[in-house]
Parts: sequence; structure tokens; C-alpha cells
Amino acid sequence: MSANSAISRLVLQHDLREDPAYVKVDARTNTGFIFPAFGSAQQDEDAYVMYGGVVFFYNRTHIDIFVSHLGAESKWIGPQNIVRVYESITVQAKAWRSRDLPPPTWKSQTIDVKEGGCLNASLNHTLNKYPDLILVQIRNNGRIFHGQGLSLIAIADGWGEKTNILHIKDGSITVTAWDLTGFKENEIVIKKRLQEVETAKNLLTENLATGNFINVQLHVLDGANKNFRFDGVGSVINEAEPYGGLVYGYNDSVVAIWVPHKRESEESAAVFMLGKIWGWNFKEQMTNDVDIVLTIMDVLVPICLLEVNTSTTHIDSSFQYESYNNSFLEFAYGDEITLTCKRGYKNKNMTAKARLLKICASDPRPSAKGIGVVLGIGVLVVIISSIVLLDLPNLINAVKSKKQ
Repeated sequence: MSANSAISRLVLQHDLREDPAYVKVDARTNTGFIFPAFGSAQQDEDAYVMYGGVVFFYNRTHIDIFVSHLGAESKWIGPQNIVRVYESITVQAKAWRSRDLPPPTWKSQTIDVKEGGCLNASLNHTLNKYPDLILVQIRNNGRIFHGQGLSLIAIADGWGEKTNILHIKDGSITVTAWDLTGFKENEIVIKKRLQEVETAKNLLTENLATGNFINVQLHVLDGANKNFRFDGVGSVINEAEPYGGLVYGYNDSVVAIWVPHKRESEESAAVFMLGKIWGWNFKEQMTNDVDIVLTIMDVLVPICLLEVNTSTTHIDSSFQYESYNNSFLEFAYGDEITLTCKRGYKNKNMTAKARLLKICASDPRPSAKGIGVVLGIGVLVVIISSIVLLDLPNLINAVKSKKQ
């Protein structure tokens, strides 16, 4: 995709047959660096200053991606040997169904925002720790956006086609948080003071090839937002003063970080900024007193393994299952599976027709895959045994009648 061209918008069909539970869009440059996309544009060509980035939204059938760089050199400081501005990039989109992720630990109630309204709420999650993964989704007329934006959602002129304008000032907001304990491996968490990162020439060296989720956050150390964490972004969103933010990109071995040049006053630019127009001054703050937190992890997909003889058993599943090996079938969290003996077959211990219903549930233990096999078989044995016990009086009476 290229900025300011006929290929500045891309529509991808995801074939999930449902609203994705999570979407990640990345921009890969010709130098091999990856920059994460975000959910809304905060600046366009009307400001007459440099702007850029990759913006996306999605629905139950498609992912819509828009492009327009790293900003003016006089305003942002970062690694000197990495190109700052890219007019063409390669885009990769990944979409997860709800069954492809561990079950959420906490989900907020739906918050409706009407045009002209203002949201400045604090939500108390129940994790008692920083979430391993958090997702803010905004829904409007079947479209889903991630939580960023100057209006609720803004993708206006200067993004995608020249005639494209998408200004949304109302919608329904949900927040979902995951504690991935038992569902992650190869986790690396690095926390450094901003001064340490600057001393290292704004580069964090680490093996990033081990994880499928990589994130860089600001951890605020003072003021109204003390001990809150805020995600970095993949492109300069706004550099009209006052401005702030943390921009990052990465490859397999290094994370590159850009932050605003320090000024005599934090009122014009700071690494962390929550401006006056957000939530009617709610927790307004500008500060350089922050830590930078890098998180790398490999998120595991919870599965349920069930041993079934498919030559004698009919399987009715709420979702398409896959074969794990010759004797086990693989299902996902939340799947409902009904097992019925095929015509001409019946369980030798049952006088009634075998009809077994199983619902895959979450098992947070690290060995959930192996335990799922044992539990799956165990549940079937318990159900079959229960049916046999229920028919036991009839069997005893039948035996007595034959003896008489």
C-alpha cells in the first residue's frame, strides 16, 4: 500500500463468518520493521502538517485498512540509523475468532455514547493485576473500531480514497481484559526508565521471534494517571502542539522507539499526554516521568480433545472440528458436541439410544491439552455409566423373568 495513491485503501475478506474477537494489523516496511496499526486517525491534511499511519476497522466479513511516517525530525527523537518516513508499506492483518482465544477474564457492560456526549468513566476490572491483554471496541452500524480517536471515530480526507470521509460521533463501547495465566509461554517483560532507553539510543535489544503478541506501553509514574499504563502506537498521530506519545516498531531482534524531543516546558510536548479535549479535562496530564514496558509472549489457543470412533459415531458440532490424529478430534472452548450412535450401532451396555451432549470448558492449567483428553473420555464414561445405572432395574427384572 502507498500513501496518497490509488492503493491507499485495502479491503480484506476474513471468512470467519462472525465478528472477529480480536484483530491485529501491522505495517511492514522495506527495511523489515513492523509498525502496529491503530483504530482511528487524529489528524489529516487539513492541519497542513506531516501526518501518517495505518488505520483499520472491521465487521463480520471484512477488514478495511487505510494508509496515508514517523513525523518531522525536529519534533521526534529516535534511532538515528532507521528510516523515519515510509510512503509504501506491506500490510498484514490477523483476525481471531472468540474460540481462538482464551476465555476473557473480565468484560465490561456496554457503554453507549451519543453524539455530543462525553465519556469520562473509570471502570474497575477484577483481575487484581495489569491485564495481559486488553481490548477496547467501539461498535457502530455493524462496524468495529479499536479505542482511539479525536471524534469517537475519524477516518477523513487524506486517508484512503480522496472522497472518503468517516466521522462517527456515537457508538457502543465494550472493554475486555484477559489474565492469560496458563495460556501463555515464552513471556518476557522488560521495564525501563525513559532515561535508560534514551541512553541505549532508543533501542531495546531482545529476541522477539518467540512471541506472537508484542506490545510497548507507557507506565505513568506521577500525577493524575499514576500507575496507569497506555499503549504505544505505530505512527505519529498528531504533532500539532501540544502533542505527545510513544511510537514504536520492531523486527525479530530489536524494538525501536520514538518520543517527542524534550522542550523547556512539558506544556508543548511530552512523552505522555492526555489533552484537555478528552473527557472534558478528565485526568488531564503531560509528563516525561514514565517507564517503558515491553511485553513479549506466545498466547496459547485452548483446545478440547475428544476420542471418538467416527466409523460408528455421528458427530453434531456447533462449529467445524478438526482431526488431531487418527483417534482424537479437536474442538475449541465453548463448542457444543452431540454424539449419536450411527444406524446399526448401539452401546453394548445401554438399552436406550446413546445421545451424549458435551460442552468444551476452559481449563487454565498448562497441561490442559493432555488433561482435556483424559477429562473428555472421563465425562463420556461418567455419562454412559449413569445411563447404565438408570436402566439397571429394568435389566434385573428382565433377568428374573427369564429365570422364572
